[in-house]
Amino acid sequence: MGVETYRYRTVLRLWDRLSEPWQTGVTASATTTRTTGAIGRRRPCLCLVCWWVRLQRVRHCRAMNARCRVDEVIDHRVVAGLIHSADRVLLCHRRTDRRWYPDVWDLPGGHVDDGEDPRHALVRELREELGVDVDLPAGGPDAVVRDRDARFELSIWFIDTWHGEIVNAAPDEHDNIRWFAVRDIEAVSLAHPRYAGLLVSALGDPQ
Repeated sequence: MGVETYRYRTVLRLWDRLSEPWQTGVTASATTTRTTGAIGRRRPCLCLVCWWVRLQRVRHCRAMNARCRVDEVIDHRVVAGLIHSADRVLLCHRRTDRRWYPDVWDLPGGHVDDGEDPRHALVRELREELGVDVDLPAGGPDAVVRDRDARFELSIWFIDTWHGEIVNAAPDEHDNIRWFAVRDIEAVSLAHPRYAGLLVSALGDPQ
């Protein structure tokens, strides 16, 4: 047997060993089978290396399956900025003729375009809706709201610095923008029930 052939078969044996399932019951050839008393049944290797490899594979598969389940139900990805200053937060009132969530107070933001980085989408949306520039966030969102019934995912960043004067730059979407104190939040209709808790988290509980 040549050296290359030996190496090739050794790699195959190693791959076969590491690919061996946790649960016994897979029929193997006579040359690679270690029986447990039942003919044709493999006994999984119990060494720490093989156990660790199997554990990582299971974790990876579970993570990928969970991610796929989320992707299957999310049709719309939205970003928003929770803009706050001192003890106030900025909200935008959606026009009554809007198709989705009319006549409610919402956070400024919008949809993520296909292939667009959510952080870049946030910067773009705030410029389009409020006429201000914000620094590109260094990390992920401060909060994520998922609504499986509406099939959307909303990523929210807390923002306390911006460049320019805030104006209603999208009157076709919002008919009013306004600063709210924490004590006033309960008196307004919000676009999502989780907003109240997020606003309190950003501003602090007045109690």
